[in-house]
Amino acid sequence: MSRQVFRLPDLGEGTVSAEIVAWRAQPGDRIAEDQPLVEMSTDKAVVEIPSPYSGRVLSVTGKPGDVIAVGAELATFELAADDGAPAPAA
Repeated sequence: MSRQVFRLPDLGEGTVSAEIVAWRAQPGDRIAEDQPLVEMSTDKAVVEIPSPYSGRVLSVTGKPGDVIAVGAELATFELAADDGAPAPAA
């Protein structure tokens, strides 16, 4: 098992932050890669961000209405050894 932190990606057009609209997964939930994780609102659109990993959600940052900066921690996952996380260097 390994832990992986997912940070808010650049959502395009110079966006520096986005507002959480709704979480689609909560801590403790098992989630598959590409399954909806969170809805975020930018100045121009509401965007659904998929999970980049398969595994168990350990934590999420913020609640609906909170503004998160691009590059800030959005969620932490616990991945099984075969869930696609890069293997640590020997």
